[in-house]
Amino acid sequence: TGDFIRTIPRASGLGPEDGTDVGQIASRVLAFTKKQADTGVRITYVDNLRTYNGANACRWEIRFDGVSCPSPGALVYDFYIGIAGENSHESRTLIGTCFGLPPGLHQAQIWVGRTPGYSTSDCYTGWSNQYWTVEAEEVR
Repeated sequence: TGDFIRTIPRASGLGPEDGTDVGQIASRVLAFTKKQADTGVRITYVDNLRTYNGANACRWEIRFDGVSCPSPGALVYDFYIGIAGENSHESRTLIGTCFGLPPGLHQAQIWVGRTPGYSTSDCYTGWSNQYWTVEAEEVR
């Protein structure tokens, strides 16, 4: 009966760069409302993610209300750098689908931490005034 337009909650911005090595990236948060119990939430996150210097690894995780996805489990993405002095600034896209969230208001949050097996990390989220975005779409 006409064109169908999807409504996809989105948070975005220009910077700031965040040098947090362990913890939540406070500027990367999306509030959204999940409407049905039997659906999942497909999250798309685009940002500049950087691991600095040699033999370091960083793990970015998309969390919901401060905790890991209940099913299929934590939505984690590891980036490793093995060259001393390496300082690559790279735009990355992280996509995952989380099931098991109840209907209602939620927050999708970006967290960073150490990759298991690596004792050091030097992580950077964002760069200069580069554009970032987090989107949530309810899916079956």
